[in-house]
Amino acid sequence: MINALRISVCERVVTENVQILTLAEQKERNIPNLFEEEQICYRDNQGQFYLSNDGMVSLIFLRKAKPTNDYLKVKRLLITWDEITFAPAWVLPNKYFGKYQIPNVFKGLKQFCFVADNHLILTKDDRVGRIEL
Repeated sequence: MINALRISVCERVVTENVQILTLAEQKERNIPNLFEEEQICYRDNQGQFYLSNDGMVSLIFLRKAKPTNDYLKVKRLLITWDEITFAPAWVLPNKYFGKYQIPNVFKGLKQFCFVADNHLILTKDDRVGRIEL
């Protein structure tokens, strides 16, 4: 299970303090796989479960974080779905995901990770509209 501070789906539907279940955990709980292995299942702090196609997930705020020297500082980062600009932001290259224990939430190599506003944030790489260096 992956604890997260916040998840945003469908452009601005936000749920706070969630636990994201891996596909294996979903199978153990007999949660149906309705989105062909691209399913994100999460539980809110009231115990309610939700299912989303990972293509509908905009942002996942994993935890509080500060960037290190492994991060690339950028002036601005635009997330298209929520039309949010983070300025400045620090992007974590994929090769460091293991070092910083970044969970693989999105199927395949579609994941993009950055720090902004003292939060470690995950999104899909196709949600990043523009990066200003």
